[in-house]
Amino acid sequence: MTPTHPFSRERAARRAWRLVPAAVLAVALAAPAVAASPVPTGAPGSPMPGASSDICFLRAPVPGASPSASPEPSASPLPVRKGTIPAAGGILEPGAMYSDYSLGPTLAFTAGDCWAATPVDAGYGLALVWGGSPAAAVLTFTEFEGLVFEDPCQATSDKVISIDRTPEALATDLMANPSLITGQPTDVQVAGFSGLRLELATQQPMQCEPPMTWTWASTPYGGFVLEDGEQATFELLQVGERTLVISWEAYPGADFERFSAAAEQIISTLTIDISTDPGIPSPAPTRAPIPSDSPAPSGSPAPAA
Repeated sequence: MTPTHPFSRERAARRAWRLVPAAVLAVALAAPAVAASPVPTGAPGSPMPGASSDICFLRAPVPGASPSASPEPSASPLPVRKGTIPAAGGILEPGAMYSDYSLGPTLAFTAGDCWAATPVDAGYGLALVWGGSPAAAVLTFTEFEGLVFEDPCQATSDKVISIDRTPEALATDLMANPSLITGQPTDVQVAGFSGLRLELATQQPMQCEPPMTWTWASTPYGGFVLEDGEQATFELLQVGERTLVISWEAYPGADFERFSAAAEQIISTLTIDISTDPGIPSPAPTRAPIPSDSPAPSGSPAPAA
């Protein structure tokens, strides 16, 4: 029997991991600057490798501007960010190193020009917004848990099905989605981990109503959504026992080639440390062998002569 997805239709339309373009840019445009220790990158004032250009639609707060309104006392506190990026997100300092271990392994990277982090949300993992285009362009790090939607349009069904929790199984499912145009997967190595890379775009017009397709699911947070006219690259990595999905996706109007260069510049600096992953059991402690000429431990029988 196919399990039923725990989110009802009434609950925020099964909240998507991917924000709509206006919401993404609103978060980034209003985001405060994030302080972090810079990493030496060369001569002062020199652009970061892979910098988008001198055009950036992200803006830091104007000095002396009125502070934003304080949250109501009854407002729920922000979730705790696991890493060095504040829970409220903010504009990232070019050349600074950041880390996040919301997904289990510690992901560490060096920020390029014109990037901001969204506020932490339990359904994301980690989402970074690129400000080199007026159209939304987002780099995300999420986990595939082996669940996909039975109906990619979610028009008549809210059921999910289980498939193998591997890059190969997810790539196969994405290639079978009638709302997607996909290339052939290619092998990729990221931060020392192997996986598959898949280039894709959404059909236009999309046959779903509303025009979005639900790809993989995650309980209890919802699922990953691609909307009409998007272009994306997915890198599906086997990281320990997990399948990590690195995706960069852009809406119509974004310069996908420049965005890809900016995203890949960040990924080129990425390190992944699985020693922090609570999902990986610690190795059992080992005891050094007792030398044959040493006396037997107290309470243990002596070796036979």
